[in-house]
Amino acid sequence: MDLRYTEEQEILRQTARDFLATECPKTLVRELEQSERGYSPELWKKMAELGWMGLIIPEEYEGIGYTFQDLAVLLEEMGRNILPGPFVATITSTFPILEAGTEEQKKELLPKIAQGELILTTALLESDGVFDASGIAVKATPKGDDFIINGTKLFVDVAHVASRIICVTRTKEGTAPEKGITLFIVESTTPGISCEVMPTTAQDKLCEVRLENVSVARKNVLGKIDEGWPIVEMMLRKGAIA
Repeated sequence: MDLRYTEEQEILRQTARDFLATECPKTLVRELEQSERGYSPELWKKMAELGWMGLIIPEEYEGIGYTFQDLAVLLEEMGRNILPGPFVATITSTFPILEAGTEEQKKELLPKIAQGELILTTALLESDGVFDASGIAVKATPKGDDFIINGTKLFVDVAHVASRIICVTRTKEGTAPEKGITLFIVESTTPGISCEVMPTTAQDKLCEVRLENVSVARKNVLGKIDEGWPIVEMMLRKGAIA
């Protein structure tokens, strides 16, 4: 097995290293850690212009169409510079759209993600703090053409600046924990959503997200109703590498 970088990966690595050394010095990292937003919109825009937000998004959706291995090269350089901000949350939340999104969802969201116009995050953990289906208690109840979501999510990365939240909910009781899980793409400005940054020793922007009678259209279901847990597992596997 050849573990060496390809020529394209080496160019990506060196470009990222040079860019971050100039645009994200340690002084800026410390400043952003203490700031309310936790990231620089100006730096975010420059990263988008380099194509980083669209790295794994197919060209048909205005991305670059690189592989997950290429993304890992970029993430390594970001980690080397301790880059703060919503990149990892956004990319991790892009995976389920690529994997399970409808064509309508892909056409609406992926070009905007690639252009840096949308920040995404995923609301998974709750009071139990466990990364398995048994910890999902936030309920989504059908009501006409919509679902009504109620409950609280914890440790939601950069939710305070996210445009969309992928919310992992329980839509069916009385089955195995992995059954009855449904994902929704929720606009962060939807009435009934409130968000507060949680105090952490690392100064990262993990948030408590409260959902009170939040109405979400059925068209915003990501994947199939009651069958969302495999999507979460895929996201967790890739997110662990990210």
